[in-house]
This record gives sequence, structure tokens and C-alpha cells, in this order.
Amino acid sequence: MSRAMNLKDSTLKRRRRSSVSGESHRDAYSGATVNVSVSIEKLPGNIDGNILVKSFRYLYHILYSKGTFSNYILPIMCVIGISIDPFFLFIPFVDDTKKCVGLDKRLGFTAGILRSLFDLFYLLYIARRTRRRFLLHLFSIDLLAILPLPQVVISIVIQAKEGSELLYTIRLLKLCVIFQLVPRFIAIYELVADKFDRATWARATFNLFLFILAGHVFGSFWYFFAIEREIECWKEACLSQTGCGQGSFYCCDILGDYRFLNGFCPTKTRDTTIYDFGIFYDALQSGVVEATDFPQKFLHCFLWGLKTLSSFGRNLQLSGNGLESFFATLLILDALVLFFLFIGNIKVYLQS
Repeated sequence: MSRAMNLKDSTLKRRRRSSVSGESHRDAYSGATVNVSVSIEKLPGNIDGNILVKSFRYLYHILYSKGTFSNYILPIMCVIGISIDPFFLFIPFVDDTKKCVGLDKRLGFTAGILRSLFDLFYLLYIARRTRRRFLLHLFSIDLLAILPLPQVVISIVIQAKEGSELLYTIRLLKLCVIFQLVPRFIAIYELVADKFDRATWARATFNLFLFILAGHVFGSFWYFFAIEREIECWKEACLSQTGCGQGSFYCCDILGDYRFLNGFCPTKTRDTTIYDFGIFYDALQSGVVEATDFPQKFLHCFLWGLKTLSSFGRNLQLSGNGLESFFATLLILDALVLFFLFIGNIKVYLQS
């Protein structure tokens, strides 16, 4: 009898050594008991079993535990991740001396790495939410939000050799950021509504965050549109000048002397009779579009966005351009919606 017991104990010990068994955990959402094991004997010889086991245990802990990281830090990282996309719009800058557009490749590389890093957190959140329930419409939105479109476009921009190809790619980058902002906003709103449905203070804080994020988004687009507007002015001026050619205005392609554009596109002294830059003139006059110091131009544009949103766009001087008017309309409507949402949540919180 004792020999049989010893044989049974030794067999159990060998099984425990040959496999890593996740302890039985009760699912936080469904209440079911879950047990997961990974056999080390089946691992290829060139894979370190300890590293894989530790990675598996960590992933298992994220997907099934009710800890602080899974319930709070992971959603917060997903919310912060949406603020990375507007950084891509700061990559181009203007060389006012040569009258051309350059690229901050270091910023492009950094923004791509940060976006990919925060996408990993978002993938973990998608896996955790899909484990307890699968909703097709939410999964479709998550899929659109997680696509690495800006990273792909940035890699094309950095490797572009011809200026004409570069300018088209930069415009494609703008469209990618716009295209992904909508599903990412929806996904983040669903995330916050799911995690903090009954916490009024959390909703008020989130609305304040949305207001700050809107200032960041509109400020970055203001910067990007200002550069596009100056390029349009250069192209119009070149149509009536001999020797200007069909240049792309990419700094690597500039060979001639384009200083004559100062008379056709005045950016330091406002003259609407020559060319009206509208609401983008301040970005050109201040020289923020010429800055290669990222913190400097980020803070300047962020301050413009917050100031314009808080004043509901009262100080905007429009030029009559259609896209410019559409941009200003979106800004004012967004400011009104976010303001009333924030005030409404504060009122509910104080009443409760």
C-alpha cells in the first residue's frame, strides 16, 4: 500500500515538473473556474522554456486577473495612446530661407515607436474584453483603430526619394490620422463607459481629458494645415514666374533661388491683398512651422488649441477658404459639445 502511494506521489511530481499549470482561477466576469497548462516537453529545443513560461503567466494574469494593472492601468494606457496620433502631423517643417519643406525623421521614428507600444496595450485590452464577450461592431471598431496605418505611411515618407512623391505621402498621412481618430475616439469612449459606468467623477475627469485632447488635436492640425496653405501659395506664385518650374518644394530637391516668394507669400507682415492665410497666419508669423524643436512647437500649438476652444473660436479671422471654414466650424462645434458635457457631469456629481 505504501509503495503504491509513493509511486503515485512520484508520478504527480513528475507531471508537475513536466508542465506548468496555471492555478485554478475563477473568472471575474462569468464566474467559471479556468485552469490553463502549458507542456514544456513539447517546446522546441531552441526556445527557452523559462522565458516562455514567465511570458505566458504574465499574459494569463492580465487576461484573467482582477488586479490594478488589468482593471485600471491597462484602460488608462489605452486612453493615453490616442494622444500619440497627432504627433505625426508635426513631422514636416518649413525652411523659410530656402522656401522648402523638410522632415523631422527623428520625430517620425519616435512617434512610430510610441504608437506601436501603446497599440500593444490596446491589443491586450481587446483580448481581455473579447474573452468575456464578443461583439462584432465593437471588434470592427477596434480593428480599424488598431491598424498601423500611420507607421506604414511614415516608413514610406522617410524612404521617399522624390519630392512629389513625398508631398503626396504627407497628405496621405494626414488622411490616415483623420481616418483613425474617429474609431479610436469611439473605442475609447466605449472603454470608459464600460469601466466607469457608475463613477460620475470618472466621467467628469474623462470629459476634461477630452477637452484637453481636443486642444491637442486641433492644434496639431492647425500646424499641419498652415504648412499646406503656404505650399499652396508657393505653387500659385510659381505659375506666373519663369524659372520656378514644377518643383515639389522638398528641401532635398531645391536647387534654385526661391526668395522671390517672400513678395508673393508674405508671412512676417500680414497683407491680405496679396495672399490671405486666414486663421493659419499666426502659425506662419510666429515661426512655429519653422521650428525643429518639438517641445516648442507642440506647446505653442497646444496652447492655441486650448485658447481657441475655450473662447469658442471668437478670435478666428477667416479668409473665406472652404476647407478653412469647415475646420473652424468643427472646432467651434466640438468646443460647445465638450463644454456642455463637462458642465453636465459636474452638475450631476455635485448633486450626488
